[in-house]
Amino acid sequence: MSTMVRAYNPSLAWHHGTLVMAFRISSMTRCHRRLVDFERYYSGELPPIINTLGVAFLDPVTLAIREARQLKISMPTECPWSFGYEDPRIFSFSGSLYLIVCYRNSNWVFVLSIIKLDKDLEPCKIIAVETDFDIGMHQKNWNPFIWNESLLFISSIAPHRIVSVNFDTGRATLLHDTATRAFCELEYKYYLRGGAGYVRCADHYLGVCRSVLKQDPAFNTNEYMCIAYVFDARPPFEVTGRSEPFHFGQFGGRSPPIQMTTGLAQLNDDLLIAFGENDCDLKIVRIPKDRLLAAIR
Repeated sequence: MSTMVRAYNPSLAWHHGTLVMAFRISSMTRCHRRLVDFERYYSGELPPIINTLGVAFLDPVTLAIREARQLKISMPTECPWSFGYEDPRIFSFSGSLYLIVCYRNSNWVFVLSIIKLDKDLEPCKIIAVETDFDIGMHQKNWNPFIWNESLLFISSIAPHRIVSVNFDTGRATLLHDTATRAFCELEYKYYLRGGAGYVRCADHYLGVCRSVLKQDPAFNTNEYMCIAYVFDARPPFEVTGRSEPFHFGQFGGRSPPIQMTTGLAQLNDDLLIAFGENDCDLKIVRIPKDRLLAAIR
């Protein structure tokens, strides 16, 4: 058995003028083999997957990582084959820095928590999120955005679902549930999943989600592609356009890697788009914002 542990699926946020990154650290990787035999984890043949969280500062000019560290936090162990928090999305709100993370409960279902970080980027409060909708269903890949000084989350791409969370009780309430035809042509072949965060562009928000090829779960190789899309910056936040699916990079006839977009931040007229590749590496691309907007129809 491989004991490799890798950092991947980075997210980005500006906080008090500093660019901060959060990422997943996990013993589950696809560095050498795309298909993971999860049955061996389910049966106990392999030891549990161990997931932890990391944070770092990011130089916005060179994109060099500095002061990276693993968070000191107790990991959930309710699921017998997968321990710990996964896939953090970092965000700054009302002067504080937070992560929204997921983990598997005793029923193997993904549930959410929000973790508040102190000034030293250490956890100081954990809020268990409980939805008043889709009870007992997976909740994962929520992404935050700020509207009129209110914090909202997108829990689903199609339909486009907008959620608020009470930080005192953890109760998540569905505010808007809007059908969209923007992704109809893709939905015959793909699932649509949350990806990176959002940036404001005049009267719209711009984000990057992902398509997931529909496959037999026993042979799931996580065929992901990125999709840029925009939605109205006013309730009910309807989707108004999207790009065609794409990958970052050129592969010279080789099969493209698994690219899971998990972070988005604006830097002057450019966008920093962060993604995990093959559940093995964390990567960031810098692209002119206008170039990404021009791809949206």
